Amino acid sequence: TNRLITFSINPAEAGYSQQRISQIGEQIRAALDATPGVASASVVTVPVLEGNYVGGGVTIEGHPMRDGENDEVRRNGVGADYFATMRIPILQGRGIGARDIAGAPKVVVVNETFCRRFLAGQNPLGLHMGMGSNQKKLDWTIVGVVADSHHGGLRDTIFPFMYQPYVMDGGLTALTFYARTKTGEATLMDQVRGLVRRFDPTLPVYNFSSMT
Repeated sequence: TNRLITFSINPAEAGYSQQRISQIGEQIRAALDATPGVASASVVTVPVLEGNYVGGGVTIEGHPMRDGENDEVRRNGVGADYFATMRIPILQGRGIGARDIAGAPKVVVVNETFCRRFLAGQNPLGLHMGMGSNQKKLDWTIVGVVADSHHGGLRDTIFPFMYQPYVMDGGLTALTFYARTKTGEATLMDQVRGLVRRFDPTLPVYNFSSMT
């Protein structure tokens, strides 16, 4: 949590379309990333360590679910450099990158617990998935595996988890940003409100804090 700040915006409440939410999310993320003193920055749809979860059933190529098997996987939509910003090691393949945009092939990154639960002994890279139980359309491809990490809270059990490009989410509302600083947090926190105002002076910034 050291040298990591976070803040949120809610473009949907301001009347933004889905396309415009994606656009301003990328504009702010890129501007943060280019700010002097920032090591890396990213954006998510579900904030970390705030007790929030999104999830549902999945269908996985080569793994027919047994009767009674729990197929629930928790997930988050994330932007480029998320794993570098949050210091989550990539163990296989790659993370979510700037090329994973709306209209590009649908990709997903999974955690270690996902692999242990569903893919024991299999190479997960290149396998296809469907979002939902008993899906016939497996149009998401696993491109990476990352280390397990806590999402909702530090005392929570770690669940099978997947990360998708947030710009491929059709239900965008609020966005939460994370920026890791090279120096202190206070200077960057002073800059962020001005940075957001450059793109839309009417868009409020909230939940502004350091992760410590």
